Amino acid sequence: MATLLGQFSGHCWGRSFSTRILIAVLLLAHGSSLVIGQNSPSSPAVEHDRLPVTTTSPEAAKLFEEGLHLRYDYHVEKALVKWREAAVKDPNFAQAWIYIVRMGIDPAEVKQAAEKARISSANVTPGEKLLVKWVVSTNDGHYLVAIAAMNDLMAMYPRDSQLNFEAGLWLQSQGDFEGAIRFTKRALEIDPKFAGALNTMGYDLAYMHQYDQAVPYLKRYIEAEPTDANPHDSLAEILQKAGRLQESLAEYREALKLDSNFYSSQKAIGDDYELLGDQNRARQEYAKALPMALTPQDQLQCQIQSAITYAREDNVVRAREELSLVLKQATKLQLNEYQSPSIGISLY
Repeated sequence: MATLLGQFSGHCWGRSFSTRILIAVLLLAHGSSLVIGQNSPSSPAVEHDRLPVTTTSPEAAKLFEEGLHLRYDYHVEKALVKWREAAVKDPNFAQAWIYIVRMGIDPAEVKQAAEKARISSANVTPGEKLLVKWVVSTNDGHYLVAIAAMNDLMAMYPRDSQLNFEAGLWLQSQGDFEGAIRFTKRALEIDPKFAGALNTMGYDLAYMHQYDQAVPYLKRYIEAEPTDANPHDSLAEILQKAGRLQESLAEYREALKLDSNFYSSQKAIGDDYELLGDQNRARQEYAKALPMALTPQDQLQCQIQSAITYAREDNVVRAREELSLVLKQATKLQLNEYQSPSIGISLY
């Protein structure tokens, strides 16, 4: 499943183009401290290989780790369930709260989790304090503070594969794909079978249109997680972007063999048929995907894609009617990002 930005579907810290430009400027301004394993003058000394996890509950710690594994395969809703349960077991579990901030969709929940993380960070290790500062500052739009915290954290734990993965994924979300590759490669040097890093590396390369280099990483991802649907979904998506649509369809179908309710793959089969010019078949596949959607946003996106198939057939009137239904539903759900006229701008 795709990880970032508007080019691909998926969950992440998507940012506007102007924001990504700001991030790039800030990264350049602080580039000397971005070198992994090299301390800046103000950075803490290197300690252990892995960032500690502070919690009073062994059960909460187990739930947290289970959530991380689900997150690596982009089963975000399931991961959030684990982290919420962990926070119930230990209400002062800073890292559980911070991952809810990082991956949450509900603004009210994210806001509450950020406050809980701030409070809980008073009683955690220095590294965890930096993690909280990094994520909360990003969420608040304080990017210079976030970058400084990330740099100090990476200097403290340069050989933590998970943190290298997170740093790479964060830079990817800001459009710095070369920086993302640098961190993600380090994660894979530490742990060559790190499933999440293999997936991220594939997307990093794909964002740079290096599809032939991306595919082997995604095949390694399938080998690392042979019973999970997401690796096949990721490979299928990159093949789709490379224009290899029949191969893409085959991989999406492999994903559905492993999980018959995997929304991302079912919806993307519709995308493949739309690109192949079979708009009627595309609508059939979107109709199958709709009840699988995990969030209202997924449902609306599926409806939008289905509406676009009518425009591809030059049936602009029907396309407008379908998009009007999406607008009404988005208004009812107060999902402002789907209420913009831009969703139908090409139809006018």
